[in-house]
Amino acid sequence: MFEKYSGTLNDGNPGDTLTPGTRPCLVDAIFDLTNLLNAGDDFELSISVGAGGSERVVAYYGVTSDGTDLFIDPGSGVPAAVAVRRLGVSGLLVADDEVVKLDYVKNSANSRDIAYYAVTKI
Repeated sequence: MFEKYSGTLNDGNPGDTLTPGTRPCLVDAIFDLTNLLNAGDDFELSISVGAGGSERVVAYYGVTSDGTDLFIDPGSGVPAAVAVRRLGVSGLLVADDEVVKLDYVKNSANSRDIAYYAVTKI
């Protein structure tokens, strides 16, 4: 049994909360950056899990671009150029009273549409 989720994060929708119908479960969550390579892009993406309102960040990505390369900072403070265009976590344990929160924070003048996909596994 599994549930599928998808959506888009942007200025108008900077965060989504996923509440699996069956818990505990495992969740795979992915941000799709396939169509992004815009000079001056600067935003953050994160995946958190926990009880509503007290989620803990389990994955963080600082994303910037110079128009040629996409740079990802996984929280180290040192961004690196990458060819990968999908970022996320696999096998994230979500307990009985927990939810998954996906967040987008824009640090530059341009809003971007960040597609995400998630699936639960029991």
